[in-house]
Amino acid sequence: MRKKTILKLTTALLGLNLVFQMMPVYAEPYTAQEGDTFYTLAKKHQIDLDELMKANANIDPLNIYGGLKLELPKKTLQGLAVESENAELIEADRDKDASAADKAEASEDKPAKAAKEAAAPAAMPQTEEKAKPQTEEKAKPASKPQTEEKAKPVAATAKKNVITVSGKEMTYKKKVNMKATAYTAHASENGKWGAVDYFGNPLKLGTVAVDPKAIPLGTKLFITGYQFKHLPQGGFIAEARDIGGAINGNKIDIFVPVSKQIGSTFGIQNVEVYIMS
Repeated sequence: MRKKTILKLTTALLGLNLVFQMMPVYAEPYTAQEGDTFYTLAKKHQIDLDELMKANANIDPLNIYGGLKLELPKKTLQGLAVESENAELIEADRDKDASAADKAEASEDKPAKAAKEAAAPAAMPQTEEKAKPQTEEKAKPASKPQTEEKAKPVAATAKKNVITVSGKEMTYKKKVNMKATAYTAHASENGKWGAVDYFGNPLKLGTVAVDPKAIPLGTKLFITGYQFKHLPQGGFIAEARDIGGAINGNKIDIFVPVSKQIGSTFGIQNVEVYIMS
């Protein structure tokens, strides 16, 4: 009976998964506001960024402006009805199994059941006599030394992934040594879209261009090890919000709010990049 229930439950869940995979998507019209980007819209409306960009394949991600007509992909509610139906089937199977179990227990031979109950007290003293020495022998050398030995490496590992930024401890996933260059808001360094990042936001201190294959866009970073008086001394918190044709692999391009001439003095430097948790 239990195998039958498991089989039905598995079949119902597989059916539910298949329905949701086949569930159609429709788009809801939306009028863009000033400052909107695909990234902010996906986050605000809880929409997958790739689905949003597919639904607006003819829209340039760097040219979203107020009044622009967009499409927001939405899931239909067909899957909800199927989910409810499968839930009812599963609940019905559970009720049937519970009823069958009750009947089986009720039909048990009463004399045999009474004999088992009568025999149980006689077996208990023997069980206790055997169990107590074993429990005491195994319990005394127990786990305190092991717990202390295991706890020390864990604490040491945790400290390795913590850095102090402006007096505050912050955790990071990994540290990477990278080559860094700098760019400014000058038109010659930003192409036809002007001084904006990949998401269409104005460039500002803390914006960093990355290779998305090495560091995903939107990742928080802590960058240190550079020598440039126009950046915070000792390091600063940044965010991967831009890309560049020459930025590949372990390279980053740091936006600096200075003139093109001063920005060019940054050159190419070796920096330490902490990818934050």
